[in-house]
Amino acid sequence: MKTLRYLLALFLLLPLTLLAQTRAAKPTQLPPAAMATIAAQPATAAPKVAGSATPASHVISGIVLSTSGVPLAGATVELALERSHTSSTNADGMFMLRTTATAPTLIVSYAGYQQVQVTVDSGRPVSVEMQPIRNYAQQLKQQSKAANKAYRKR
Repeated sequence: MKTLRYLLALFLLLPLTLLAQTRAAKPTQLPPAAMATIAAQPATAAPKVAGSATPASHVISGIVLSTSGVPLAGATVELALERSHTSSTNADGMFMLRTTATAPTLIVSYAGYQQVQVTVDSGRPVSVEMQPIRNYAQQLKQQSKAANKAYRKR
């Protein structure tokens, strides 16, 4: 029983420690070589052949940053209309997705930050700035108390 409580507490408090580490991190700027690598990706991977029924696909790339400019590793990036096309940002906050849509909308989410929708209109890399959720630690604490209370009632 105590082991279960400790595991539950660890599971609920782990996001808080990660949030604290994210806030404590110093803002870093990506080197120009990293942005050049993203920009160097081909705009179209497969050209449309005359008489072909399949539209040409292209690559959407970009970076996800916090309000202080820190790259967010592990953020989820997905296409709004094609939920099966999902990607996560790497350690530098960069992502890449392939789509056939002409003006796709990206949905970007990250724990402790508000979900963002961005419409992509060109082949250039996208920069997404995430806004933190106010009182996230307090909300998480209230949820853990409610979960613990519901567990005890069993």
